[in-house]
Amino acid sequence: MCSAPQMVTLTHEFPVLTYAQLADFLKKRDPASYYALVALQKMKGEKLAPYVDDILRILNHNGHTDAWSQYLARSEELRKLQATFEKTGRYPAGSYQEVRPIDDQRYKLALLISFISTVHRFEILESLVEFLRLPCDAPKRLLSIGYGTGYELKIAYDHLPDWEIQAFDNSPTSFEYASALLNHFNYPATGLRQSLFPLETKEGLENYQNKYGRILVCELLEHLERPQDALANLKSALHEDGLMYLTMAINISQEDHVFLYTNQSQAREQVLQCGFTIVKELVSPVTVVPFTDRQREGVFRKGNYIAVVRRSSSRGS
Repeated sequence: MCSAPQMVTLTHEFPVLTYAQLADFLKKRDPASYYALVALQKMKGEKLAPYVDDILRILNHNGHTDAWSQYLARSEELRKLQATFEKTGRYPAGSYQEVRPIDDQRYKLALLISFISTVHRFEILESLVEFLRLPCDAPKRLLSIGYGTGYELKIAYDHLPDWEIQAFDNSPTSFEYASALLNHFNYPATGLRQSLFPLETKEGLENYQNKYGRILVCELLEHLERPQDALANLKSALHEDGLMYLTMAINISQEDHVFLYTNQSQAREQVLQCGFTIVKELVSPVTVVPFTDRQREGVFRKGNYIAVVRRSSSRGS
């Protein structure tokens, strides 16, 4: 198990959360989550350190003294949903109208903690950084859809300091949460939009044609009724020399997961059919057991399909 990273000194009137505390808490209260954390630490080691530091800074700054209990409660909710899915083969919602309300604060808190406690979530960040480091000759303008906590945008600012960032999310909670997170790391929140990007409609799409050098579609597509329409629209927004980073949750049940991806071949085929060429791809399994890259495909049953893509052949299409 890797040691906790050195924390930035902060002044608090409440106990400071540490990574070791998280491990101890899960070991006592939730063995499955504990073993997932151990698997992550064994596989990634010191690569975790900067992300652990970031997320603990956020949690401590926000005074989340019950963060571990909230994470456990959310994990138990998701475990029940997953058990039902594995019996029925269906998500709880198949349309936007069927999505049940969620405790949004707990939801976002658990998202942040899962980055440093599960392999498939951490590998989203790891792959995102690789994407941001790829050379790109397109305009220095990045589009992000569904910014949620805002942490992926913080990573984007870290690696693309001279790029313009525009981000869309229609949730007021996401706007407030992401704005506060970016401000905490001294990054501007001026690029955040509390509105919808035209994903499943052509209305307004003409304003974004061929505009963005990079697009982030991180943990979004499974939330849509028609992700293929969204991919087609995003293709038109991507500059002809640009790159897009996308993820698709496969066989992971959640209250607001609407489109079911059952395997990586289905996810890959949807990307190709929407007119993209795959530059890089990865499947990241949900697991409580460490695995090697050679074992990755064999152990994958549920998790994330992650890809970097560009527009296919015909320029300007």
